[in-house]
Order: sequence, then structure tokens, then C-alpha cells
Amino acid sequence: DRKPSSSSSSEDERAARAALEPGWRRIFVALGRDRLTPFIEDRERFYLVRVRGGTTRPLPLALSAVAPEEGPFTVEGEMALLRDERIDAILTRNDGGPGAAPKIAAARLLGVPVVMQSRPAPEPCQRSSLRAALRWALQRSHP
Repeated sequence: DRKPSSSSSSEDERAARAALEPGWRRIFVALGRDRLTPFIEDRERFYLVRVRGGTTRPLPLALSAVAPEEGPFTVEGEMALLRDERIDAILTRNDGGPGAAPKIAAARLLGVPVVMQSRPAPEPCQRSSLRAALRWALQRSHP
């Protein structure tokens, strides 16, 4: 599995696209609709896109289709999707939850490469006293 470095969201998607091997023609993308910008001009590949909640709007990609969203997803179901769509590679992100597990397991069983975006770095926080933390919490709870 490849992990492009993480910085800004747009840079992450550009790095993910750059990590795709030239021979990978059919890519299963599970990044979210708002992260497809670096792929818009790509007329070399077909993108199968999974969008949470589905979509009735056309995707902004030249060659694409929307993957059926029928979660919860299973390894067997994801394997069938990868086979049926003749997927060469998966492009996904690590969002910290278990949602990608069936897709990753299916890819490993079928020998399909995975490019995974790293989770964004957490926002830096400042150390504070308990009194300052309570004051902050009280200000937020009583507008």
C-alpha cells in the first residue's frame, strides 16, 4: 500500500493522483465528491467513485461512474465490485474509521494495489490550565 504525504487537502489529492501507476487504467476512488478536482482533466483513466449517500448529479470527471452505495460493505461484496468493474487500483483515504476495512481486505485478497491518503495532522493545541479549559467550555455552553 502506498501512502502519499499529507499536507493540505488539495495537495493530498494531487499527490494521490501522482502516486497512480501509468498502467492503472480503472481506479476505484473513495475520497469524497469534494476531493475529485485533481482528476477532472484526466482523460486517460476511468474512475469508479463511491460517494457517501450516493449522487444524482453527474460527476465532474471525464470518464467515470458512481459505485453503488449499499453499506454496510463486506469483503465479499467489495471483491465482487472490484472484479465486475475490472479495477486496477484503489484510491482511498484514512479517515480513522473502520469503513475502508472491507475494501482494503478485498484489494489484498485480489492483489489490487491501494493508494491511501494519510489522515490530516491534528490541529496543534496549546497546553492550558484546568481553570482556562473550564472557562473555555463554559463560554461555549452559555452563549
